[in-house]
Amino acid sequence: MRLIEITKVLLISFLFFELTSCNFKSEYHNLVEREIKKGEINNDLILGFSFGMTKQQYYDRCTLLNKNKIITVGEYNFNPEQILSSPINNKKIKMSFSPNFKEKKTIEELELRFSFLGWSHWNTDYQSGVLINQVKDSLISWLPGNDFIEVSIDGIDKKPLVKVDGNRRIMLYKINSKDVIAKINNLK
Repeated sequence: MRLIEITKVLLISFLFFELTSCNFKSEYHNLVEREIKKGEINNDLILGFSFGMTKQQYYDRCTLLNKNKIITVGEYNFNPEQILSSPINNKKIKMSFSPNFKEKKTIEELELRFSFLGWSHWNTDYQSGVLINQVKDSLISWLPGNDFIEVSIDGIDKKPLVKVDGNRRIMLYKINSKDVIAKINNLK
């Protein structure tokens, strides 16, 4: 008799969980759905780059920015870099960036990496915990729209900050004590 009651309680609990979990969507998923439904297209990125640029257009733009001394060739001749000044404390911030060209051979993602130029293990004023808030404020200024929210995403241990404006998603997170990553994706 007791076993039947326990079985009923477990069955009812399981059914309740299944029914409620089917309708549950996170704040992040609701935000993405809402923004995609708007049909708003935000292809602008930073420094005049945009989703849909071809490799040639990207490299031509980098050449122009380099010629105008806005960006330089990054470490090990790898990614372009720009040195920024923090509006809060005038610390120098290095921003390097790299596009991801998808099947269409156009920019569908731009990864930005930020770090303070004076970073060291022992100087907490120059670590990623301080930097992430300044990067967040800069991204909101450069790419206005919705605010960032903290979310949980499979495959990422830390809870990133995410901002979605139409088809453009920005995911911001600390990668270590030095670097902050911002990935700007085209959700279309």
